[in-house]
Amino acid sequence: MTCLNPRCAAAIPDDSAFCDQCGSAQGSGSASGLIVQGAAITPDSVMPSSPIPVDPPATAVNPQPITRADAATAFADRPVRPMDPAVLRLGLSDGTQVDLVAGDVMGQGEGPLALHWGDAGLVSGRHGQVQRQAGQWTYTDLFSANGSTLNGHFVRPGKAVALQSGDKLVLGNRSCTVL
Repeated sequence: MTCLNPRCAAAIPDDSAFCDQCGSAQGSGSASGLIVQGAAITPDSVMPSSPIPVDPPATAVNPQPITRADAATAFADRPVRPMDPAVLRLGLSDGTQVDLVAGDVMGQGEGPLALHWGDAGLVSGRHGQVQRQAGQWTYTDLFSANGSTLNGHFVRPGKAVALQSGDKLVLGNRSCTVL
């Protein structure tokens, strides 16, 4: 006997209920196939003649670089004033510049650098914090797991160190330069 599915047409034993090749139901009871509770199962009902419609794949989104406007929106609860002398500008190793204000936390889980360092394995979630005291910018390591260095010197956790233009600050495995 030949499989009742015209797309398969495999040779099968006469007493088989299903085709070993395509799995189509075989049997008697109607000219077109098997009858189950009054409904005829035909080869076309088992394997439709037209392809099943498939949704088109989602278009891949090309991530755009984070802009100053994005950062201002993400951190709307803090004062952001471009060209403000009370802003500490850092240069990251990829050439990105990030502005911080007094009290900003630096880390992969919080603060403006989280947008850039979200996957930095050795940077703590709350690694350090910048402050402005008597007109001088300072950095304090917040007892981070992997520590901080300033110009190659270890920063003692909990102790504020003064920052100057050109200083290289390393948090865990990420570095930035005070601009």
